Amino acid sequence: MNVAHLLTDDDAVSPVIGVILMVAITVILAAIIGVYALNANSTKPAQPTVNWEPETNTSGSGVTADFGHGGGDTVERPTEILEFHPEGHDPAQPVHADADGDGYLDTNEHLFSDAYDASDGTEVDLVWVENDDSSTVIATHTIRT
Repeated sequence: MNVAHLLTDDDAVSPVIGVILMVAITVILAAIIGVYALNANSTKPAQPTVNWEPETNTSGSGVTADFGHGGGDTVERPTEILEFHPEGHDPAQPVHADADGDGYLDTNEHLFSDAYDASDGTEVDLVWVENDDSSTVIATHTIRT
C-alpha cells in the first residue's frame, strides 16, 4: 500500500463537498421562501379572539353601535386595525374608550363611533383590516332603537 498516494489522492473530496453545499443552499432558499409565503415577517398583530358584546348606543351625535370587549385576547392598536362598516354609510374609524389609558383594548373597554347616525334595523359590522388591505367581519350588530 502506497501511503503517499493515499495522502495526495483527493478525488472523492470535491464531489462530497459539492453535494453538501448544494443541500445547504437548498435548505436556506426553502427557509427564505417559506418566510415570505407564510407572511412570517408581518408587523401587524394577528386577529384576536375576543368575545364581542355589541349594543346600541343612543348617546352622542346619534344612534350607533358599541362593541364591548367581553373577554379574550387584548387588542393592540385597535383604532388602526378595526373599522365599523355600517350598512348604508361609509366605513368609520372606531373611537377607543380606553379606561386604563394603556392603548390596548382590554376586557370591559369599548369601541364606538359617532361618525354616522343609524336607523332601526341597520346592521353594523366590526371589521378586521388585514396587512394586504383585505378585511374580515369579526362581529355584527343590528341596531335596535
